Amino acid sequence: MTMWGRQTDLEARQRLYDLGRLVSDWIWETDPAGRFTVVSQRSLDILAVLPEELAGRSFADFAEDPETVMGWLAEQRPFRDRPCILRRRGGRLRHGRLSALPWYDPATGAYRGMRGTCRDVTEEVLAHQALSDQLAFQQSLLDAIPTPIFYRGANGKYGLVNRAFADMVGRPVGAVLGASLFDLFPTAVAQRLFMAASLPPSAGEGVRQHVDRLPWVAAGDAGADDERDVVITLAPARAPGDTAAGLVGVITDITDRRSVEADLQRTVAALEASGREMEQFLHVASHDLQEPTRTVVSFCQLLARSLGEAATPAQADYIDHAVDGAHRMRAVVEDLGSYARAGVRPAAPAVVDCAPLVGAVLQGLRGQAEAVDASVEVGALPTVCADRAQLAELFRNLLDNALKFAARDRATVITVDCVPPGADDPPGHRRFRLADNGIGIPPDQREQVFALFRRLHGHHAYPGTGAGLAVCRRIVERHGGRIWIDPHTTRGTAVLFTLPEADPARVTCDVDAPAWGG
Repeated sequence: MTMWGRQTDLEARQRLYDLGRLVSDWIWETDPAGRFTVVSQRSLDILAVLPEELAGRSFADFAEDPETVMGWLAEQRPFRDRPCILRRRGGRLRHGRLSALPWYDPATGAYRGMRGTCRDVTEEVLAHQALSDQLAFQQSLLDAIPTPIFYRGANGKYGLVNRAFADMVGRPVGAVLGASLFDLFPTAVAQRLFMAASLPPSAGEGVRQHVDRLPWVAAGDAGADDERDVVITLAPARAPGDTAAGLVGVITDITDRRSVEADLQRTVAALEASGREMEQFLHVASHDLQEPTRTVVSFCQLLARSLGEAATPAQADYIDHAVDGAHRMRAVVEDLGSYARAGVRPAAPAVVDCAPLVGAVLQGLRGQAEAVDASVEVGALPTVCADRAQLAELFRNLLDNALKFAARDRATVITVDCVPPGADDPPGHRRFRLADNGIGIPPDQREQVFALFRRLHGHHAYPGTGAGLAVCRRIVERHGGRIWIDPHTTRGTAVLFTLPEADPARVTCDVDAPAWGG
């Protein structure tokens, strides 16, 4: 057998031979039994078998499903593009598409076999399989996301959705694909969504966002009548050539978040109202108690003068105790007023240079400093955004404590400076450090000293009510900062606190800046 059979016309044989080499399909011919009689050179590429080696063989020798392929040939009818799998020499598989038609003896009309082609589509099949695997993985990934996601084509039909989206509209994924907005949502909702998709971009890269309220079948027991507040984010899908190919969207359910936010706002409002009431109470109480304490002191002093030398030692002692108690009550009342004032949001925060302010505070404490022979060292201090009066009270209380609790066995040294910020400091804040070498605070009391009226010593040993550090904390926190005792200081006490830094070029501060406390 020759490659093209026994033909007498050499020109025809050469023509067919050349064409067989040029076409990408494998050309073949069989006899009535299905054995190959003519094959093209492409058999070498598809089956790794030379044409000469195929003489007397059939598809049954190479097809993975020989019964099916030989059955097609035995029908003696034309067919086109039927898939088959062929095994090459060496065992590797190739995917093909068979097309054939019967041929007959021109003289007698007798059936002579089948003539056909086999197109090698292995690369196409493998590419299609890879794409199918990729799409399956993509769908699995999307289905694992609890947020509804969709792709809607330029024709308005949904071409891709995840399970969460299908659950939202209460339909199987297959029933959503190919549907439109108006197929899935009530007309009024669909019209809103359609118009929202036409809005100008609200973010970069053409992204649009809008808030809506949608029917949500999967939201709970309320079923199809349940509605949820959502944020819908849309972005354009692009085809090759940067042409519009539809929209990609994400639907975020914010119903619970809004409910929590509403509850939080109500709680904050209640706390703010309660705080205002408490501050008002403290203010009124501190003001109204001033007069009774002054009255007690005045009458005790009048009683002492009226008794004069006739007063017994016990009577004089009683009067002294009463006067001392009234003075201490007056101090408590005054500190209550300071604590209440410190709780009021700064009405006019300003750019304050801390250096001259600390200098003015020290001038007012000059007598106390000279009494304990104190040396106060002030480093380079920054400019902050603060209520000037409250800032002065903050430094006054801290310096007063440093002078009050000085050690008796050594000269008092106090330092005030600005130190590098820590990782936990609020953004945009400067850290201050006011340290002394006084008697110090026990480690287990470093947090308790900030409680209102918390005292570590009796009033006879050290005067005061124990409200100073509580007022300091309130002032600092009202400015969005924090205050604490440095745990690394082993001799004396070091108080650390932060305040919002200000631009020295400005003369006012924004009271709504995030640095401010509520």
